[in-house]
Amino acid sequence: MSPFIERILWHVGLSACLGLTVALSILSDIIALLTFHIYCFYVYGARLYCLKICGLSSLWRLFRGKKWNVLRQRVDSCSYDLDQLFIGTLLFTILIFLLPTTALYYLVFTLLRLLVVAVQGLIHLLVDLINSLPLYSLGLRLCRPYRLA
Repeated sequence: MSPFIERILWHVGLSACLGLTVALSILSDIIALLTFHIYCFYVYGARLYCLKICGLSSLWRLFRGKKWNVLRQRVDSCSYDLDQLFIGTLLFTILIFLLPTTALYYLVFTLLRLLVVAVQGLIHLLVDLINSLPLYSLGLRLCRPYRLA
């Protein structure tokens, strides 16, 4: 990785000749590329957590003798036999005991993703601030005021 990082840093330093906003934008893109795995784990954790919550709610309806009717979009009564209730109990206990682990996994990667998004947001805010300020005219007024009308 060392030669690649040296080349990347050299190109970023070379792009700083084009201006600070270009260097900051490239830095933001590099952060996005280097933290893509955090985004992937965040999406995986979110889907897994949602799947567990949906599974637990479905199994909870099984214990109450209800089921979701897809055609009518409502919860209807249903009678289950002993084998279905036994399998439902096993799945419910597995899901309920694995829920804290999944919730913590989701929380950690949500906080990491939030941190990355906050850093990128600050960089974009700094770029917008630099682009909106009249830095050239202020510098000209301080250094050579006779050039301004």
